[in-house]
Amino acid sequence: MARYLIIHHVKRIYASQDELVNDWRGLRKRTTNDARWLTSWYAAPSERLYCEWEAASPQAIRSCFLPAELEMAPIEKAEEVVVIDPAWLD
Repeated sequence: MARYLIIHHVKRIYASQDELVNDWRGLRKRTTNDARWLTSWYAAPSERLYCEWEAASPQAIRSCFLPAELEMAPIEKAEEVVVIDPAWLD
């Protein structure tokens, strides 16, 4: 499967940390064999959330999200990427 970097523009943040954790648990449970969420990074100054996925396609990733989640943080870009691990150079 390919790796993808998904870029979200965060339009609204969660009211509490508990709300964030519950929502993200739900997303994790909705992942499938065709779309596996690996990790995420949030850049507060630019209001961007960068998420790394392993998936069959960008559509497989999109299908994991609820409409309300995509309204809160719409996907701006889904780009196929290649992993380059500096540890390989040691």
